Amino acid sequence: DFMGFFYLGHCYRCGTGTEPDIGKAISYYAKAYELNPQDGRPAYELGEIFANESHQPERAFSWYQKGAEAGEERAMVSLALCYRCGDGTGENPEEAFYWFQKAVETNAEDRDAIYFLAQCYEYGIGIDEDESKAYSLYERSAALEEPYSMFKMGQKYRENKNYKKALAMLQKAADQGVSDAYNILGILYDNGQGVKKNAGKAVE
Repeated sequence: DFMGFFYLGHCYRCGTGTEPDIGKAISYYAKAYELNPQDGRPAYELGEIFANESHQPERAFSWYQKGAEAGEERAMVSLALCYRCGDGTGENPEEAFYWFQKAVETNAEDRDAIYFLAQCYEYGIGIDEDESKAYSLYERSAALEEPYSMFKMGQKYRENKNYKKALAMLQKAADQGVSDAYNILGILYDNGQGVKKNAGKAVE
């Protein structure tokens, strides 16, 4: 049945209870999709295999498209990225925007989808630039602790001279590995903005 084939695909992909075998994983995910093409999960997993393990971007794009059209939100984000970057298809900023927006409508808690949609509004990718809309979305994504959205909001707070908020947001971004956040934190510490002046901390 559908779930049986789907989980066999997982087992062979991840090596759960058996040796990993990408060929068998592809076969079982494909059988699951054939049994129920309205469920986008197998298509998404196939897209991930062809994108990241088999390195066949055209086939990845095709499976992401099937998954997205079946309503699988993760496939929508991956498909949008394909259109944005031209992976496996021609660059198409309007389609990228459409699928990022669709992903956010499908799952309002997907911090990555919200971040990518914010970028569309900030840089005019498939839609007219709208800084207000972009930062409203960055703020939403930052509240869900998406690292680069926290960095963007930290920069915005600093521009608006709200140094305490800037410091808190940039520290969170830095803690999640956004290296550029460390540079701005150093400047804030060095200037005593939002914190007592601390040259030693700035050097760290």
